[in-house]
Amino acid sequence: MMKYFKIYSLLVLTFLFVFTSCDDEENIPAPEAGFTLPSTTFKAREVITPTNTSENGATYQWSLGNGELIYGESPSFSYSTEGSYTLTLVVQNEAGSSKLEQAITIAGILPIASFEVENIDRLIADSDVVFNNTSEDGVTYEWDFGDGATSTDVNPVHKYAQPGIYTVTLIATNEDGASEYSQDITIRTRPDELYFMDPSDFFLRRTLLGSDVITQDLVEMPGWGVGISFNTVDGMVYITDADNIDESVNKIWRLNPDGSGLEELVTGLTEPWLIDVDGNAGYIFWTDFSTGDVKRANLDGSDVQTIATYLDGFEYPEGISVYDGNVYLNDPVLDGILKISYDGSSVEQIIPEMGGIGIGIDKTNGMIYFHDQDAGAIKRADLGGNVEEGWAINLLDAADRVYGISVDVSTGKIYWTNRDSGLIGAADLSGENVETLAGSLSSPRGLTLIKNQ
Repeated sequence: MMKYFKIYSLLVLTFLFVFTSCDDEENIPAPEAGFTLPSTTFKAREVITPTNTSENGATYQWSLGNGELIYGESPSFSYSTEGSYTLTLVVQNEAGSSKLEQAITIAGILPIASFEVENIDRLIADSDVVFNNTSEDGVTYEWDFGDGATSTDVNPVHKYAQPGIYTVTLIATNEDGASEYSQDITIRTRPDELYFMDPSDFFLRRTLLGSDVITQDLVEMPGWGVGISFNTVDGMVYITDADNIDESVNKIWRLNPDGSGLEELVTGLTEPWLIDVDGNAGYIFWTDFSTGDVKRANLDGSDVQTIATYLDGFEYPEGISVYDGNVYLNDPVLDGILKISYDGSSVEQIIPEMGGIGIGIDKTNGMIYFHDQDAGAIKRADLGGNVEEGWAINLLDAADRVYGISVDVSTGKIYWTNRDSGLIGAADLSGENVETLAGSLSSPRGLTLIKNQ
């Protein structure tokens, strides 16, 4: 009896389950697709977000009519090209599916604003920031650089006076509408700079010092730019331009550190070579490679004088550095270091048998740093010509020629140009920690340091 009761109970439960399941399916209402749009005409790239008014939906599939399917209750989308499309919504649940179609027209195309910034990780104050416009389908452009300055140029160049973080905004516009794009850029404090001449390809260049050394072209010279000196008094860079073939090129120029304002100062020269400036005394001094003369002029280029010639006890001095009323010369032919008074009345060889090309003065500690061609090294001595024993910076090759030498006491560094190895070198004033700051240069010659810190 119990056996039949169990079988009966099982049959009843099975019947109730099947009946209930069928009843639940019959009670699920069928879906009904529905949506509205703010318009049936849009522009290419315009964001479209339909309002889904469907009922009883569980899943939603949208067909854009261009082969693209997207899913979701109320997704946003856009069309990339003009044309006529059928937007279709398919709504489904367990009871079935429902479909609604809507014809739409895409006419016109919105622009896309975008831009890139050259050297974005190495932007510095008071230096050109170059913006490359990568917008699509724009006709006019409005730039806001975030510092109060604006521009309507397609690819503007802008300078920031102060370091900081700036939000740059570009609005691209055409007859169908506008697009806006913004990007933050960081402008860093201007680092110290080494300016040098590279006559092999006729450029005045600068190397920005810091954690990331950068070498930039500033000005293309007509001749073999050789010498360079920065005047801390007027903030100008003075350079020599030489050419032993085209004599019209042989001149002395000056310009702003950013490369602007190039101005002829002295013309009609023979072959002006290396140069130095005493801004407080108001003089420019330079050597002449062809004649062996040492010349002087006022800062405006007037009153050119020859203060010494090769007949005064030296041969062909090249390197020149001025300090405290004296001109210090490095003469590779005489093979020695000379000292001449500003008016040329006193000529003295203070270091014999140790000549070369480059020379620089540590004006704080009264030391001379000079290239010794026979030793293939940079050496140093006091202003009296007493060479320090045991101190030397050996060059990569004994035949390497050093043209420019600059000393930075505040950082404890010495810098030099190596013409033959094509590099700018650096070391501590102790002579240790020798390194190459910039390599693969053509033929670096004159060198000057501009302090910005």
